[in-house]
Amino acid sequence: MRSPDRLAGLAHVATCSFLAARLAPSAQFWVALGGGVALARAGAKHGLRGGYGASCAAVVETVALIGPARVNGPLTQAFNAPVIGTMDARGASFTAQFLVCLVIRLLHYLLVNVLFVALVVGGLDAYVDSYDKIAGFLRVLPTGQTAAIVITIIFNLLWASFYSTVQVLAYRRALRRWPVADDGVVAEGASLERPPRPGRIALQVALVTIAAWVVMLVQLEWAVLAVVAGGLAVGCLILPRERLAGMRLGLALAAVFAVGAIGPAILGAVPWEDAGQRAARAALLVLTATWARSAAGADGVRALFGSFLWLLRFVPGAREAAGLTTMLRSDSRLTEAGRDLLDRLGPVEKSPLPVADALTEWGVAESERAPG
Repeated sequence: MRSPDRLAGLAHVATCSFLAARLAPSAQFWVALGGGVALARAGAKHGLRGGYGASCAAVVETVALIGPARVNGPLTQAFNAPVIGTMDARGASFTAQFLVCLVIRLLHYLLVNVLFVALVVGGLDAYVDSYDKIAGFLRVLPTGQTAAIVITIIFNLLWASFYSTVQVLAYRRALRRWPVADDGVVAEGASLERPPRPGRIALQVALVTIAAWVVMLVQLEWAVLAVVAGGLAVGCLILPRERLAGMRLGLALAAVFAVGAIGPAILGAVPWEDAGQRAARAALLVLTATWARSAAGADGVRALFGSFLWLLRFVPGAREAAGLTTMLRSDSRLTEAGRDLLDRLGPVEKSPLPVADALTEWGVAESERAPG
């Protein structure tokens, strides 16, 4: 059995790409596409276990480094790239790959939409009422619950079809142009080390954060939100100054969710007090998660996720992911590699084939550099 260094190299490429995508002000999909190419390669050469192990480890590493802000952007590539690569290695057609990619992307959209409507907007009725207000103003759209749901599905289907087409075209192109090499294999994850156990502080931070989430989700009241906000303020005060810098991205994401929750009230679809409570809760959910990353530190977050994945090692890909979180730790090339990716993509025409060629060249070079 060979060392999983090659798989770690592909996970390193995905981490660099996903991190750059989360930090880039625009073109998030195109930047994250580099990570998708690497994970498709991982799936093609190391199978579903290796592919999803690398995918999970890459996402965990970006969360450990900058917290939860904008993590949703690269997630669809993390979800579907390994299976597309595995299918490609088995000779699947473009149509089959496209359909699988489309279904996974639509399921992701469904989950995101349900959570947004339930936690931010205030439920299906509030969503439909908000839609009716907009439709009534435009006077070109039908109104009612059926219309709101159907139009949402149509827009999601159109976006998912476009992105899925680009993904599959780029993956297929990159996999065929990737230099032929022995990438090694990971057999049953035997050569991957068990990650270190999380320290006492990391465990305490995780428990406090989970308790705050549960309370806010179960009991949406101003008193509860005030207690959580007060606790968060105290938690921020006791953080070292250098760790507070990580809260900036969280504040930006919290503001986005808060505005989304206030929107229905501005339209007159829900009462202002209800919208205000949901806006505060949405912001606090993001900010407490961001604080948890800052309080636990990057190593603490890696250890927490790594240990959790190790407990689930009977699940295909979990053991590989747990081992790779340790191998990706303290990767000093992340910043340099991310800048190199953005520099390569800058002058490239934003269409699948030119982007795929640029990403392949970058991905091959980065995957040969062992993380560490």
